[in-house]
Amino acid sequence: MSAAMEAERAAGRKPYFFPVGASIPLGCWGYIRCMSELVEQVGRETKVDVFCAVGSGGTHAGLVLGKALFGLASWRVVGVPICDSVALFQRELRDLVDGTIHDYGLGISEGQTPIELMDGFIGEGYGIPYSEAIDTLRLLARREGVVLDPTYTAKGFAGLLAAIHQGGLRAGATPLFLHTGGGFGLMAQRMLV
Repeated sequence: MSAAMEAERAAGRKPYFFPVGASIPLGCWGYIRCMSELVEQVGRETKVDVFCAVGSGGTHAGLVLGKALFGLASWRVVGVPICDSVALFQRELRDLVDGTIHDYGLGISEGQTPIELMDGFIGEGYGIPYSEAIDTLRLLARREGVVLDPTYTAKGFAGLLAAIHQGGLRAGATPLFLHTGGGFGLMAQRMLV
């Protein structure tokens, strides 16, 4: 990547490197904007529990920042880590959220940007499907025609289903799952469908 960036600079261009998941302060703006669109569709006063898979962290960080920036007191953002420990993501997400607040002078506090994560949906690790995630993938595909991938969004959606079944939603809250892609991962695991 360094060589490609240098070649572009040598050619007079101004390349900008986005890491995996665009999980840097600039990248958070995509999901801050996403939260704005969700508010338009669902309503500011609606009590909503938003769930998302957490891999590199940018989606979750952007949603948390959007919740604070748009004053969504009746909303909650819950991340479902799919590859690393909750403790690791607590630190990394806090750093990303705080860095974004600092870099863009957002004027919001740590208290306004809680990091809430659900544990128990990683399985054996990143990129490794497990039975509960595969069952979730099949259930959603058969019942709703929504395609998840076995190692990312299926793990996140399994977290949402667990929250529903185990009383992890707030009373009267509408559950919302943010499907962030990964469907192509299913192609490498055709035996699962």
